[in-house]
Amino acid sequence: MTNAICPQCASARVHRSRRRHLAERALAVLGGSMCRCHNCNGRFARFGSSLVRMSDLRRLWRRGLLTLIMAAGAGLIMAAILWFGHSQSTPSTDTGRLAAVSFQC
Repeated sequence: MTNAICPQCASARVHRSRRRHLAERALAVLGGSMCRCHNCNGRFARFGSSLVRMSDLRRLWRRGLLTLIMAAGAGLIMAAILWFGHSQSTPSTDTGRLAAVSFQC
């Protein structure tokens, strides 16, 4: 790696690292490669000439996953509201005419 400087400890002793997880393999498909610092043992994803800490990527992944779960929950709630509203508004068998009421006095 040329000109790679660790963003955590500013060391120039950064080397390539193996991909460990599915997310790291997905980063490789997007053009990233994994790096590790010899001094602080920190792991980073390299995109071109920039290094991104894995802890930042994990935080971003968690936030995106939480957003996705919240959107799915909101969609389920909206679907339930629409379904219940539709089931309550079904036409009844009543024809709308007033029933004849007999009054006895």
